[in-house]
Amino acid sequence: MHLKLDLIKWRDKSNSVGFIMGAATYRLAKPVTKVIHLASSEDTYPVCPRCRISMDREYISFCDRCGQKLSWEHWGHAQIIVEPFHK
Repeated sequence: MHLKLDLIKWRDKSNSVGFIMGAATYRLAKPVTKVIHLASSEDTYPVCPRCRISMDREYISFCDRCGQKLSWEHWGHAQIIVEPFHK
């Protein structure tokens, strides 16, 4: 009986199953499909598919900002986004 009551309280806090599922999706690997190319420095940085922030390194297992698990299978076919040169 006590366990059942705790489960109901926990379910009420989450409000929905979608909330629970959405919170755990960072554990499923998402492919890195975009890179930012900086014209001013000729550097290229991969973009996290979850938080859409550029990452400092390639082939890391997780985004260092949001924790998204990353897949590098399609890295060779990533979309290149060119940032123009700013003076």
